Amino acid sequence: MASELRVNTLKDASGNNSVAMSTVTGGVAKSFFDLDGTGTISLKDSFNVASATDQATGTFDINYTNAFSSANNAPVSHTINVTNYDNTITASKTASLVQVLGINTINGTVQDTEPFGATHGDLA
Repeated sequence: MASELRVNTLKDASGNNSVAMSTVTGGVAKSFFDLDGTGTISLKDSFNVASATDQATGTFDINYTNAFSSANNAPVSHTINVTNYDNTITASKTASLVQVLGINTINGTVQDTEPFGATHGDLA
């Protein structure tokens, strides 16, 4: 049988460092990823991400383990390889995935990079 715990505020064991439940349910990222998108791609770390798919050069689908309630979620992505003038943008999104592109900001070409990001929104 499922149980339910109802609280207004969470605190650590010493009674300090409190956070309102509204922050926990509405204000924290519901997924994150750190991807090595060079060569054979691999997730270095993730939360609520089932897999990453290499669609083409510099184009990656990040597939959520638990879908969002709609495509009206808010993914934010970046890249770690700034020495090559890389930037990562969100190309498209659905309730179950976000597609990111690695862009060279000097010449506008799509290229493999090491993106990372998080998504905010309501889970289904």
